[in-house]
Order: sequence, then structure tokens, then C-alpha cells
Amino acid sequence: MSAVCHGPGGLLKVKLSNGENLIKGKEITGFSWPEEVMAKREMAVLFQSGGGVEEERREAPYGHVVASYVREDGRLITGQNPVNARAVGEAVA
Repeated sequence: MSAVCHGPGGLLKVKLSNGENLIKGKEITGFSWPEEVMAKREMAVLFQSGGGVEEERREAPYGHVVASYVREDGRLITGQNPVNARAVGEAVA
């Protein structure tokens, strides 16, 4: 499974058939809060209380976020922002 930019936000609460979170203990990345601020999009983010995918993951009880480029953790591959889409695709391939 792979996701880029804000896409990892859609994985935050996904549960496996055993009831555990898909990303439990996984290292993922996604659009960082400083990037939201630079893009002047901080008020449009779904995670208002946490400050984007980065903060939401830090507050979650199942792993941590790394805000840099592409992360591969088993069969889960995530990219920080759209610039990393090609690298994510190459990692998937």
C-alpha cells in the first residue's frame, strides 16, 4: 500500500481484520505542518486539533511520523509531498 502527501491521513484510523490499526508501529511520512503553513493551508487541514498528518500521527498511540521524503516500512510506502510521488512509485515497483 502506498500514499503520498495528505494521503497517509486516510490511513490513520484504518483497522486490520484483527482490530489493530494498519499503521500500528509503522514509520510513515506525509505533508508536514511547516509545509501547510508555507502553503497557507493550515486552516483547511482536516486535523485542526493536531496540525496536519504530522501532528495527528505524533498524537496517535500507534507509531510515529518521519517528515522526510519517502518511507518504506514493510509493504507500506509513503511520501512526504507531491515531489516525492515518483520516488514512491519507484519504491512500489
